[in-house]
This record gives sequence, C-alpha cells and structure tokens, in this order.
Amino acid sequence: MPPLRALQALCWLAFLGLVLLGGHAETYVIAWQSWLVLGAIVVLALGVVIGLLTRSAHQHDHAHDQSAHDHEEPSWIETGVHALPLLLFVAVGPTALGSHSLSADGQLDATRFVTAAPVEPTIVDGYHRTDLLALRHDPFLDGGKIEIIARLGELAEQTTRKRRNAPAPIPKPVLFRHVISCCAADGRPIYAWLKDPPPATLPLDSWVRIRGRVDLRDTGGVIPVVTVDVIEVVPQPKNAYLILPGTIAAPGHVPVPTNN
Repeated sequence: MPPLRALQALCWLAFLGLVLLGGHAETYVIAWQSWLVLGAIVVLALGVVIGLLTRSAHQHDHAHDQSAHDHEEPSWIETGVHALPLLLFVAVGPTALGSHSLSADGQLDATRFVTAAPVEPTIVDGYHRTDLLALRHDPFLDGGKIEIIARLGELAEQTTRKRRNAPAPIPKPVLFRHVISCCAADGRPIYAWLKDPPPATLPLDSWVRIRGRVDLRDTGGVIPVVTVDVIEVVPQPKNAYLILPGTIAAPGHVPVPTNN
C-alpha cells in the first residue's frame, strides 16, 4: 500500500473514531445504524494492516517488473480531500441541525406521511402529550390542550404574493423539530407557530416543554398555531430527531401518503 493511501485510511479511521468514541454518533446517524460506523472502522483498520504487511512483498515484485506495470500513486491533493472531514471535525466540532437550518429541505416531505397505526394518547394534567409530527396530522387535536417538547426558533412567514419594494417579512417565533428518514444529513424541519413570543431570556435553539392550546384553523389547517399556557426549559431529549415512519430510519413501518 502506498504511504499516502495508508494516510488517507488513517484520516478516516481518526474521524470515525472521534465520532464514535467521543459520543457524537447520534449527531450524525440514528442509534441502530451505529454498527455501520463501527464496521467501517474495522474494515479500514484491516485494510491498513494488510496493506502495510504486504507492502514489502509488493515492493520486491515492483523492482523486478517495474517496466511492465504502471501504478498510479495517490496525490497530496487527493489525500487532503480524504483528510478534510477530520480537519473540519477537529476545527469546528460536531454540528447538529438547529434553527439555522429551518429552511432546509430533506429527502422526503415529512408532512405527507403518518404512522400506520394510531398511538394510544397520553394525557398528563389534562394535556395531550404529543409531538410535532403527530400535531400536523391528528385533526382531533385541533382546539385541544397539548404538551409538546420542541426547540425554539424564528422563521419569516412566506407569502405567495410579492409586491415591489415590500418590506421583508418579520421573523415569527416557532417550535420546531427535525424529522429524518435516514440520518441527520437529510433532516427536514417541521414546525408550529407560537401565537405569542417566548420570554426574551430563552435563546434560540433552547429545548422547551410547552403546554397550551393548538389551533390548526388559524393557518388553514396547514401549520398549527400554539397558544402557550406554560413554557419551561428542558434537557435535550435522548432522541433529538423525530423519525419519519416507513423509512430506513424506522424499519417495520409503512408510509401512508395523505391526500394533501
């Protein structure tokens, strides 16, 4: 194995090792797919070991028939590309989807899928405990009292009519979560408008538990509007992302497209 090829493999080993051993795997892949990262580390490590062990034998063969074979050596530029994920991870640190990516589009439209089987409702102190994905599909929640855990964000409401020299839309407070069908890379935000702004002491991206009333009719039944009764800061949930049913991230579920 050429030295630069071994260096490329070592760069990927270091990157995957930092992700896995540093406890950042859930930022990039869902829990049940972590074995893919571990498997990649094992394969890369075996490749490096085998390449180094057979290198001397290959060099001996090359000395005898160098004129008969033309082996292309990897370049430093190619090696730098392989090292880029490691360098960015060390320089920037682990990143996750947040309020900065509220305009991102994922692989699948989360609003067009619902769970194949209804979930038994959980009522706590008169509030229906639910999540943003269910909130977009359950008509029985309209006008009801709900408890939901989400993150705080801001998003400018888009309008279909644009007038010349019209002022830019003012960002409005939202509750949001990211829904994934595979991994964080294909995350798509799903959100609900907050009728009143949250306390100024709560920064964007804060995880909060909201108790309040939901009204789907305020936006024509498209995006829910939540009127807050109680808001409190909570730790980040173990599963930061909502899983889109019927996708690779949720094996065993069947997607059921809605008629919208």
